[in-house]
Amino acid sequence: MRAIAVVLMLCISPFIAAAQKVVLFADDAYPPYSFSEQGQARGLYAQILRKAFSRMPDYEVRIEPKPWKRALKALERGEVMAIYPPYWHPQTRPFMWPYSVALFEETVAVHCHFQRSPSGPGARWPEAFQGLRISQTSGYDQGGEHYKHLLAGGHLTEVYARSTELNVLMMAKGRSDCFLNDRLSTRLELKRLQNSVQDDTVLAELMQIRDTATVSQQAVYVGFNQQFAARYPYWRDFMEQLNDRLLEMHGTGEIYQMAKDYVQQQTQCPQCSYLLRQP
Repeated sequence: MRAIAVVLMLCISPFIAAAQKVVLFADDAYPPYSFSEQGQARGLYAQILRKAFSRMPDYEVRIEPKPWKRALKALERGEVMAIYPPYWHPQTRPFMWPYSVALFEETVAVHCHFQRSPSGPGARWPEAFQGLRISQTSGYDQGGEHYKHLLAGGHLTEVYARSTELNVLMMAKGRSDCFLNDRLSTRLELKRLQNSVQDDTVLAELMQIRDTATVSQQAVYVGFNQQFAARYPYWRDFMEQLNDRLLEMHGTGEIYQMAKDYVQQQTQCPQCSYLLRQP
């Protein structure tokens, strides 16, 4: 009987399909959500996606961290099947379609140096920020249509740096007045720099940076490019399986709990979980 079982296994095993290998690119400079550590993708979104991928046995997924502008260009050229974590911008990024189920929802805020910020409490975005230099991370598209209108009219100036850290330091060094970014990411990076910068002059300027206004709520996704479907014939099945896993994880509250645990345990900021938007 054992010999028969062995023969049956040998006959069946060649027909068991190997898992399809898939590569995703991730933002390498957006802590605590998505960043690179010793060449590996780290952050909350990598944790969420790896948990989802572990429940997709048909696929073997490798996440490669890249500078965000490079990841966007690679998706546009079809050099990678999907990237994360874009916001929803189908008009300004027509090559990116479709999007997955949302991974998470961030709160976009503007932080400003106290001496160069709009005067008075409750500064209204973006009207109260006219005449200021607003920084963003390279490749990001935030702020809203009114902000873009003021920018096009020369009422605001926009500057860029490739990471949250560099954008915060630009404010401290007087190269920008405000930084437009996710609130949690900015506050945690500001806290880290305040605890690590050795230059007393820069440290004093970092202490002057304030959370000035809420701009919007923005969901983040995995973005695909269906124009290269022939290159990745499995992309739709992959996306549908990923969507099913993410919906399950949202439905049970698993993703929100992962976010709370991540902030409390890995950023050494137990009090910062209140910055997470509760579903």
